[in-house]
Amino acid sequence: MKPIAVAVVRSGLVDPAVMEEIRRWGMPVELVSADKVLEDPRQIVDLIQNALEGDDQVKISETDLDLLTRFLDPKYRREGTLVVKDGDQKATSKVMYCTTPLGEYAIPWMSESIGELMTNGGTYLRYKTGEGDNEYIKFQDVREVFFGDQKAFMVCLPSADGRSK
Repeated sequence: MKPIAVAVVRSGLVDPAVMEEIRRWGMPVELVSADKVLEDPRQIVDLIQNALEGDDQVKISETDLDLLTRFLDPKYRREGTLVVKDGDQKATSKVMYCTTPLGEYAIPWMSESIGELMTNGGTYLRYKTGEGDNEYIKFQDVREVFFGDQKAFMVCLPSADGRSK
């Protein structure tokens, strides 16, 4: 059971007969014995608050099927080089990306630590324009897009001063 469900059951807010009926329906419900039901109101509030503020509740996963469709369409997909700078260290990587209708850059997810590096002011995406010139884009914000539990894209908002040739 999720932490919030456990907190509600332990608070005694759900009648044990109702819990038994739900369990008979095949739902994964843990029955709480009478001696495990909390009676102190402060403990109940703390338990529910901790459950509401836990990772299961506050983590919002964005899924965008239109983004996936756009990325898979060769008309929108482009190739570039992501130059990641962290202090004196620099790494480059060829990436496929697409732009969204709002002007953001969608790049397939690479690693857990990259989100912060994308907005550090030194990291940029380099690509060729239609005229063959190099364009450089720096980013001011990054959000994650999921498909199921899997991170699929980082959608990067260009910084106001991040575009140059």
